[in-house]
Amino acid sequence: MAKSELDSISEGGSHPGAYVKDAGNLLITKEMSGQVDPVIIAMLLGEVRIDIAHEQGSDHPCEPSTPYDGISLNYVSVGINAASNDMETEEITLDFGQSAKIQETGELQRQRRCLE
Repeated sequence: MAKSELDSISEGGSHPGAYVKDAGNLLITKEMSGQVDPVIIAMLLGEVRIDIAHEQGSDHPCEPSTPYDGISLNYVSVGINAASNDMETEEITLDFGQSAKIQETGELQRQRRCLE
């Protein structure tokens, strides 16, 4: 499906370097619909905040070379401080690898780990 979509947008010549990239296996599948109530999924996603950071890009191999928007997922954890017995909150960033949207092309790049 992605390949046919690429062919249709490439015909106009507006994205000459565009290509299809395999993002791996989808972890949330339609089979889950019988096992996980959609209300539970909505509740969990409601606790996650998506943050976008505008970055300039660099020559480092683990970062896009052109300006991009870095995407991160965060949530706030609530706990009790053992010493003072006061409630504490802590913002936690979910480590799901690097996700970026290239500003010039709109391409989404996904990278689990950069080992360079």
